[in-house]
Order: sequence, then structure tokens, then C-alpha cells
Amino acid sequence: PLNLLRMLRSDMPAIAAEDAERIQAQVYLSIMAPIGRLFSDAMARGEVRPTHPDMMSGSFLSVIDGVWAATHIYRSPIPAEVMADELIEVFLHGISKTPSAATCAACPRRGVEAPWGEARKDPAP
Repeated sequence: PLNLLRMLRSDMPAIAAEDAERIQAQVYLSIMAPIGRLFSDAMARGEVRPTHPDMMSGSFLSVIDGVWAATHIYRSPIPAEVMADELIEVFLHGISKTPSAATCAACPRRGVEAPWGEARKDPAP
């Protein structure tokens, strides 16, 4: 796993500034920028509201990093794939009580029994 937050907080201050800058540039080019382009493309298509792509990229990576921590450190009984799907859905569509048809259609595990005992259901048409 890549723990970017830990790396930024503890590793980068411990190494030479120019090395830290070089590593941060590579992280940006290889991870942050491609994810940011996905958000930019979705904005251009009108699929998501306008936001700063780099901010969304970093936030998204933090959410996904939380899945690893929950399953490996805290031993969550929720499977990582289910947790990731739920968090991606919330990240992209919010936490409104009644999901839109687009939200339900976008969920790859729709209809799967939720780990807390409720099955996901599409909203009535």
C-alpha cells in the first residue's frame, strides 16, 4: 500500500529537500495527475460539479487509503471491495438518503447484501 499522508508527514521532512521535491513531483505525475484528469474529464462531460481536480485527487486517494487501514489495521469485517465500492459511491454521489437512479446504476455491486444487513435497492421509478 502507498500511504501518502504518512509519507508526506514523516518521510519527506526526514530526507534532503531536493530529494523530497523530486519524489513529490513523481508522485504527482504518476498518481495525482492521472486521477485529477479523470475528475477533469468528468467535469467536462457534466457528470460531476466543478471542483479543483488536484483537491479531488488527493481526497479520493485518502478515502481509498482508509479502506486499506480499515481492513488491515482495524480488521473490519466489511470486505475491502464492498467498502471501496461504497466509499467511491459516496465520494462521487454524496450521502443523500435517497440515491438517484444514476447512483444505483453506477454501483458495480448493486443488489449485493450490504455488510450491515440491508440489501441495496434501486429507487422506485
